[in-house]
Amino acid sequence: MKKYILFIFLLPLSLFAQEQLEGRIEDANATQEPKGLGGANVYWLDTSVGTVTDFEGNFTIPYDASYKSLVISYVGYQTDTIQVSENKRIVYKLNATSNLEEVTVSARRKASARSYISSQNVINISSAELLKAACCNLSESFETNPSIDVNFADAISGARQIQMLGLKSRIF
Repeated sequence: MKKYILFIFLLPLSLFAQEQLEGRIEDANATQEPKGLGGANVYWLDTSVGTVTDFEGNFTIPYDASYKSLVISYVGYQTDTIQVSENKRIVYKLNATSNLEEVTVSARRKASARSYISSQNVINISSAELLKAACCNLSESFETNPSIDVNFADAISGARQIQMLGLKSRIF
């Protein structure tokens, strides 16, 4: 049996390579040296061809002669569209928007919450839950909680017993 060795000569890579447009997006309000905006969106208008800048603000995007308008956007900055007529390196400075206002984030916690992370049946009770029905003693604080039962252990002395998830406590 004869074995044949087939040599494949690589075609010039320029036949398969696509032209690339390189550039850098900077902050127009930088006071000292130019500061690159990492994470800025760069894409061709009316296409799905786009990229995101690296940490220094540099980007590389496929270029075609039919692409004319390059859109640059970044959070907190004005979105700009620039006209590109030839494949050359672009350095563009974005201006910050001045109409951003202060944002206040607030949160509230429930007085009691069930833990869905733990595999056990865990109910977290905060001090707000204990203060809902607090009057004279600790057992009255638990009367609003469905997982805790408060029973009279001794009717004459008024001692109460707390039973949580079936577990009994000592008489107090």
